[in-house]
Amino acid sequence: AKEGLSFNRAILFNKEGNSLSGMRAVGPLNYEEANRKWQQIKTCPIDIFLEKSNTSAIESMEPLEKLTKESALQIVEDPVISEIIFTKKHMVLDFKNSNFSIDNKKTLSKFNLKKFIMAPLISYDNCLGVVIIDNAFDNKYFSEERILSLLNVTSQTSLVVNNLLL
Repeated sequence: AKEGLSFNRAILFNKEGNSLSGMRAVGPLNYEEANRKWQQIKTCPIDIFLEKSNTSAIESMEPLEKLTKESALQIVEDPVISEIIFTKKHMVLDFKNSNFSIDNKKTLSKFNLKKFIMAPLISYDNCLGVVIIDNAFDNKYFSEERILSLLNVTSQTSLVVNNLLL
């Protein structure tokens, strides 16, 4: 709803050995879905969105979440992802000009990424995963203030995830 951190989508990958496995995602997969959801939000009461579906979890899964759960990224073979994980620093990336490995670029292209932020989830000097945040549908600029807010959220999320794993 153009509030909060001002990002359209968030995609979480969990680190498992030398790869990242898609875990969760929030937001639309493509522009048509984004527009349809925005029109629904503007015209429908909120309780419609809070109702649970009687369909199975897979059937009721949003397209972005389903794609995320079916996706994995390699760390070792990829210069971008390995740099993010080993330096423990986020990157603001342009998909067209990125240096991802061929396999990871193929996987990530399915997410319709343009300009996005990829940030590691670090807890006690340990990388738990990576989050991808973007503004694919309104192409808003990533201000330093918004990036700092995002990094605060990823830092807090990392601690929560680490505590849950314990």
